[in-house]
Amino acid sequence: MRWICGVGVLCGLIVGLAGAQSVDIIAIGETRTGAVTAENLAPSYFFEVAAGQVITVHLTTTETTFTPVILVAANGSNTVIETGGGLPNQQATRLVVTLPEAGQYFVQIQGIDGSTGAFTLSVLAGDVPLQPPPTATPPPTITPDAAAPAGITDTTLTVGASVAGQVSAAVPSQRYTFQAQPDAALAVGVTSSSLVGGPIVTLVDPATNTVVGSISRQMLGGSFTVPPGSLTYLIEVAFSGSTPPDEYVVTLVQTVQTGVASRFPSPESEQPTAEAATVPTSTPPPADAPESGRLDVLLRWDNTTFHVINVSEGPLNLLPLRFDGRVGSEFWAQGFPSLNLRAIEPGTCLAFRPLAYPGRPRLPVDCDDLAAWWSSDTVYFWRGASFTVSYREAGQIAVCETTRSECGLQLPESARSGG
Repeated sequence: MRWICGVGVLCGLIVGLAGAQSVDIIAIGETRTGAVTAENLAPSYFFEVAAGQVITVHLTTTETTFTPVILVAANGSNTVIETGGGLPNQQATRLVVTLPEAGQYFVQIQGIDGSTGAFTLSVLAGDVPLQPPPTATPPPTITPDAAAPAGITDTTLTVGASVAGQVSAAVPSQRYTFQAQPDAALAVGVTSSSLVGGPIVTLVDPATNTVVGSISRQMLGGSFTVPPGSLTYLIEVAFSGSTPPDEYVVTLVQTVQTGVASRFPSPESEQPTAEAATVPTSTPPPADAPESGRLDVLLRWDNTTFHVINVSEGPLNLLPLRFDGRVGSEFWAQGFPSLNLRAIEPGTCLAFRPLAYPGRPRLPVDCDDLAAWWSSDTVYFWRGASFTVSYREAGQIAVCETTRSECGLQLPESARSGG
């Protein structure tokens, strides 16, 4: 291993991903452009390899005041595998690395003596000699347009249905439309089949050509929740520029709405309507199920965090909860041994995170206090099409669809008494 030392860059010191201002995806064989700036001192790029794979990192810059250094590290442990560069007036750097284990790694660019500047980065398979890099192709920029481009037709989404699609260099975009409902919020989600990135997703109000929201290629997908109303929305899914085509699934569903009013209902709202009594994704209730319509736990998730929130009116015993039959309270118990899982207070939440996001999770809607969180790739159970939730002797109590981004749970009566 060769270590680069200089003023402003410690020998082989990687900036942890929680402190790196920019984290992106780069596929093997891809070329990207980027910059080290005062606001982004350590841009990082994820990639995946097989065990024992040899890669070559090429970095070029045209800025004579910028002295870049390259660090290749293992994701999760942040262990530096190899470093290169760091020589003044060196505008092209080549770093050949053999990665011992299969998995996810990242390459990070820093500047010696605090220097900053633009660069072109290539991650290539094998031992590749230094040569002028190919021109980087930036991801396409989405410009909202109410009219579909030639050869592209709009697909109408229906509530409760899922549509599979694919975008590539040959078919760079697909478009989907749906109409808001007058009395219910809708969640539209796009889930990628890739584990290293996804397509670029844009939600547009075509009446005004206004971008309402977007999901970058760094994510594996995501969802938007639109309020009740009469607007028609457009979802545009665009090719990210990756080597394989981007495959995805679009789903449109009604979403669970909660808040202070639902946690502490007024006397007029305590009697649920027939519609409110239906908890989406739940299996038939167990023998000791609570009264119809009561919501005890709300699960909320995105690509970075999974939250378990007590939205009931009193303490709940969450010790028997398990997800996908394998992930349970043992994670929180070993990380936070003093936590009383048998009496989680209302408005309190727990969280899971993949290792790529080691920092403290943000507080979601309906959560006033984050009691505990656990970071590990072994808990990333919500990246498939669905996952199951069980509660000890009651067995399976729900099947949650990943694209919904939230799922309501009714716990058995024993959960209220610390059973």
